[in-house]
Amino acid sequence: MPPRLLFSPRGVHRCFTMSVYSVCERGSSNTNGYRMFIKSTSGPISPFHDIPLHLDKQKNIFNMLVEIPRWTNAKMEICKEELMNPIKQDVKNGKLRFVNNIFPHKGYIWNYGALPQTWEDPNHQDPNTNAKGDNDPIDVCEIGSKILSRGSVIPVKVLGILAMIDEGSCVTFHPNIPGMQFWQDLSITMVEALLAHSPST
Repeated sequence: MPPRLLFSPRGVHRCFTMSVYSVCERGSSNTNGYRMFIKSTSGPISPFHDIPLHLDKQKNIFNMLVEIPRWTNAKMEICKEELMNPIKQDVKNGKLRFVNNIFPHKGYIWNYGALPQTWEDPNHQDPNTNAKGDNDPIDVCEIGSKILSRGSVIPVKVLGILAMIDEGSCVTFHPNIPGMQFWQDLSITMVEALLAHSPST
């Protein structure tokens, strides 16, 4: 569905519909005032609290909220401190955050986002890294081949977990490929599966 443009005293609003959820953008991209709000069929929701973690718990299929589409540079994240937890651009030392390009790639090389209804406790020390949680939802890296839209909610299966240190905090990171049925076969290792089905990864 093409975006609808809504004009109001607060600026331009763009709304998009994607399956069960839709998004409404307020403000201009790459500004402090930009916000993306998520809606369900019943109205505005918090992507942090209201989107279920599991799409199908028995099959271990999770929901992922896409915050940063593949090949983009702006570091976007769920804002925990604002009402309805919109997606906004991260700010550090008063400046909007962007990731650098690393030749031959541009920005994030995969779709990046979060698992809803999760949180990394900043008071819990990880026994493997000796670092504490980063006070954010669990990060997800979707390693499929498509460029996904910011604010989309997609089904994913967990392929593995990486613990990374980001400014002294532990970030649990889940790489995913949505809809890969071959992963049901536990005799296939993650590396073999990725090489067989996504050789460019």
